[in-house]
Amino acid sequence: MTKRILFLDIDGVIFSNPMDGSVHNVATKLFPGSDRPTNHMCDVAAVTLFNQTAIDNLNSILNSCPDVMIVLCTSWRTKGNVEFLKQLFSYHAYSERIIDKIQDKGNKSAGISKWLSDNPTDRYVILEDDDIFSEHAGHLVLTHPNKLLTQSDAVKAITMLNSNM
Repeated sequence: MTKRILFLDIDGVIFSNPMDGSVHNVATKLFPGSDRPTNHMCDVAAVTLFNQTAIDNLNSILNSCPDVMIVLCTSWRTKGNVEFLKQLFSYHAYSERIIDKIQDKGNKSAGISKWLSDNPTDRYVILEDDDIFSEHAGHLVLTHPNKLLTQSDAVKAITMLNSNM
């Protein structure tokens, strides 16, 4: 069976950084005695602030497609190796499905193309809020950064993953 892959962006898909100090406030609660939380502490805090509706919609994709694995194509991928990222995102069940991250630090589309070249499959979907994937347009579920991953987006992703493309 051909493996199915979900390329997952974070910002604009399941997280909308509030920019109101809430990440810092959560970090100081999670790490008492730390008036000046480190970047890592803020990352851990941010993960707890991921949008629950968007997470539920992501989980509906994963529950409908139990063999789908996640490859991170988010800027968060630069924070560490795959095991570190799985641990960072372990607050959410989807972290168990993370198998890799794209390596290209500049162009996400090129990073996805490279990953697919090394790991061939035609059964993939990209969840992303930036429309920069002309080469992968038939595999893109474009989210709106203010609405994040909607139920309609999830249904589209499920349909694409279940089709023969």
